[in-house]
Amino acid sequence: MKKYFFAFSLFLFVNLLAKDEPDFTIKYLTFEEIKRYDLLVSMGPYYYLITSNFPMDKILNLKTKNLDEHEKDMGKIQVCKNGTIKLVKKPNHKKILSAKYLQKGEPLEFIFESEGKTFECKKTFVLKPLEVRLDNGKTFSLKLASPNGKMYNMSITGFSPHEKVIFTSKSCDEELTNLIELLDDGTIVANVLPGVIGQTGGDAYLQIKTLKNEVLRLDYKWGDKLVP
Repeated sequence: MKKYFFAFSLFLFVNLLAKDEPDFTIKYLTFEEIKRYDLLVSMGPYYYLITSNFPMDKILNLKTKNLDEHEKDMGKIQVCKNGTIKLVKKPNHKKILSAKYLQKGEPLEFIFESEGKTFECKKTFVLKPLEVRLDNGKTFSLKLASPNGKMYNMSITGFSPHEKVIFTSKSCDEELTNLIELLDDGTIVANVLPGVIGQTGGDAYLQIKTLKNEVLRLDYKWGDKLVP
């Protein structure tokens, strides 16, 4: 009985700790919010960060880091009662960010840290997802994996265990088609190298076609053809 009580107490303690862990997420501005803040639609998508369990008595530094490990200082911030953040220099303005100059599928890491790094919280988001999702949950996505745009991470999820699909990959004028079988959990994760001999970049696409004629296709650019 004591063993069960100890295990339950430990489980409860760990879960309570997990609930108190600092975290943050993103929220995209709606068209109405973009108009309200008098922002240029062409510079979107716009978003802001919402925090939870962050210290409200500390001034934090906010930085971003992209694939080439370049850190960009976004300024000193404080957390508001509703979890949003504000710049110390502009305490009456919510910190709104733009994803205009990010590539489709490009990950961006956000880093919150205090002076002396007594507090730190970091997380990575893909703010302009390169993804297609069917109503039944089948999802096909690409994430940029190299600064030069010559490698992507591919993720296939939500399919049936061992489901067979027709997989087509085309880059520039090269095209390959194969019948592949998904894993036990209906997924596949792999790296994609769209490079073609003699080319420094180009247009490409990946396509999945199920035996029920469901089609999931992703068109993308690679190498020096990448344009935000």
